[in-house]
Amino acid sequence: MTDESGNRTIAGLLPIIRKVMIHMTWLVTGPHTIYMYIRGADPDTLGLTMWTPFDIRPSPLHEIVIAIQAYSTTYTLSNFLGYMGLYSTLATIACIQMEKLHQRLRNYRREEVTKPGTEEDYLREQIQYHQDILSFIRAIDDTFSMMMLGHFLMIIGALCFASISFVTIWHKVGDLLQTIFILSSFVIMLGIFCWFGDQLNERAINVKQAIWDSGWIGAPIRQQRNIVFMMVAANEDFALSAGGFAPVSLRTMIVVLNQAVSYTMFMMNVKDADRDESAQLAPN
Repeated sequence: MTDESGNRTIAGLLPIIRKVMIHMTWLVTGPHTIYMYIRGADPDTLGLTMWTPFDIRPSPLHEIVIAIQAYSTTYTLSNFLGYMGLYSTLATIACIQMEKLHQRLRNYRREEVTKPGTEEDYLREQIQYHQDILSFIRAIDDTFSMMMLGHFLMIIGALCFASISFVTIWHKVGDLLQTIFILSSFVIMLGIFCWFGDQLNERAINVKQAIWDSGWIGAPIRQQRNIVFMMVAANEDFALSAGGFAPVSLRTMIVVLNQAVSYTMFMMNVKDADRDESAQLAPN
């Protein structure tokens, strides 16, 4: 989809989000569940390594535990991806409204768009529209802020534990591929969250610029006051946050990935140091 200037808008992402979430759900849960069943074919292993207070090797208890693990994994990942799809859709809707407001402000005081004598009513409509958009964005942030913090902590924790697994199972090809797959999935999820947060912030900045470029300097004093009021409201911080601790942006994603890579390198150095120390202590 394009606007009046021929530029592509974000509205075209809405049907894409739906398709991506459906395919990603199958792509993430399908291979992982199949691998769990293949791994669980051995009576001495489970789909996911876990401690149990009783012997789960006898049949059919072993098969029941495997099925519960596969179901719980699929259920958790589906909820996680569903939340991501809902967040992406609402953020896209907010971006669409910002783009519409940006286009309307560009048409302010253009004779081919607004009839003479109706500029003040047109401007009042845009101010109300802007307030409605801000209320919608605040509602998104208030609703998803703490959940976003929880998802960020889950992703960070998963990256750290996956990094430990990555270091300790280097020689096991199957487990290594599963770990790489899980790491890639969490990085993609984090990227989707942060990209949409950046897109919303970018469109908020475009609205600020559109207000300034709307030709308000030559407008009547009353209209200038209304536009100044709109400028003050537009100067508020529009960044969605994760529990108020960090903005949901690509910069935050880069910080998280840098910390995850640093942690992985630290674990690899510790493992190499332990191996060298064990080699020195080993009898000749």
